[in-house]
Amino acid sequence: MNKFFTVLLMIVAASLTPVKAQKQPQLMPMEELRKELAEALKNREQSIQKAVQTVDSLKTELARAEDPEQSYRLTAAVASRYVDLQLDSAVAYSRRLMASPNPRYQTCGQMLLCRVLPLEGRDIEAVSLYNSIDTVGMNLEALRFYHLTGESIWRSLSLTADTAVFDHNWASHSRALVDLLDERDLLRNRSVALANCNTGHPTVESANLLNIIYSAQATPRLKADATLLLGQLCQREHIRESNEELHYLMQSALGELSEGITTGLGLPTLGVALYVRGEYDLTFDVMNAALANAVYSGDTMISALLAPYAGFMRQVTERKTALYQWLFVGATTLFLAALAFGVILARRCRRLKKSAAATARADSPLDERQRSFTLDYLNLYASINERIEEAMRTFRRKLSAGQIEEVHRLMKSNKLMDDQSRLFNETFDRTTLILMPDFVQQVNSLLQPDKQLVCEPGQLSTELRILALARLGIDETAMISRFLGLSHNTIYTYRNRLRSRALDRDLFMEQIAGIGGGAEKKP
Repeated sequence: MNKFFTVLLMIVAASLTPVKAQKQPQLMPMEELRKELAEALKNREQSIQKAVQTVDSLKTELARAEDPEQSYRLTAAVASRYVDLQLDSAVAYSRRLMASPNPRYQTCGQMLLCRVLPLEGRDIEAVSLYNSIDTVGMNLEALRFYHLTGESIWRSLSLTADTAVFDHNWASHSRALVDLLDERDLLRNRSVALANCNTGHPTVESANLLNIIYSAQATPRLKADATLLLGQLCQREHIRESNEELHYLMQSALGELSEGITTGLGLPTLGVALYVRGEYDLTFDVMNAALANAVYSGDTMISALLAPYAGFMRQVTERKTALYQWLFVGATTLFLAALAFGVILARRCRRLKKSAAATARADSPLDERQRSFTLDYLNLYASINERIEEAMRTFRRKLSAGQIEEVHRLMKSNKLMDDQSRLFNETFDRTTLILMPDFVQQVNSLLQPDKQLVCEPGQLSTELRILALARLGIDETAMISRFLGLSHNTIYTYRNRLRSRALDRDLFMEQIAGIGGGAEKKP
């Protein structure tokens, strides 16, 4: 029986504060801690699944156990692990142990259940059950486990009730443990620190806790308990200038996340500390993870601790929801606009190719350049598609990185559409001047000497582009408006202005249709 309580003591002591510490946490740079925390928050559910698998393996061993003592030891181990994971299951396995015909096993089940009840908000029931435990005749290991349980109960109750009363109660159990534990036992260092908590001896607390952190024999969870207590000590003593408080609390939260713990205090304590510092984005992520853990485990104590921040969480949630809705609508609109733009370009290419084919059939000298003309517009179409795809990749990448403001800025600008219009105009100008090198000169020969058109070498003005489309047989205002991205009124204005400059207003458009072809110019 002594062996049973020794093993049980090791199991429960290892999980009193269910988090995992890092080696030499105080030496880790803050930026590295933040990166690790962000990664751990992202992998929270995977870590929980690993913890579930560990418990399942213990349950498999329990199902195969034939020896009663081994069976009860495994039942205690499963219950203890479930305290870190799912409280209803922890209660079920604790009660299974309490149903044992052996009084000592019943007592063990009672003490395990006492650790769970405060987390479910059943404080009175926990205290009543604990006070009913008979310590008469307990051996040393069982007595140590008894005081560890009492220490755990009162530490939990002190978070949501009269702190002064409960601090005194847990300190009495801690002092009892100091007397019962060997001086070389690191658990004794923690009990010394807890016994001196709020007694005006912070140096004694920190010295004993640092002994645990630096010890090579300390278990990761015992180191983590010391780390969390150090963070709380920094809070109490207002040591914030050197970021010590935040450093220790991040270590506590990191271990909690990496071990798949859903009932620990690391995350909610860190969330409150971040809120006080005004780091609201990280506060929301940490508190959101803590609340998700509380829902999964049934831990009402964590929910109570974070209840004062419900308004903050609701506001941030509503703001994020609105942003994501706007972002979804914006991304959908952008995608549809890009799709429509691609369809328009495809139609342009088809119509231009038909016009080029019609020009070739009209016994025009353009037929030798038809292949070059067609390839130019096929390349234009492919280039625009590539740019649209590149833009979509940029948007997807920034959305994945959470760069919402950057996406907003890009969407507000018309750079994508402007680039595509510029690319179309450049291609149209180039192919027009390849097909009709003297197009500008022939147009100007039809205009009054003092009202001729001027443009940059290798480029066409908007007026010349309208006339070039008319030369290709495209004279519908709606079609020209779609090709050049101009309004109908603008096209009408340009056409009237060109006619007013012509030598012969009535025959001007017919003369334009004969440029470069076999048709004879009319005076």
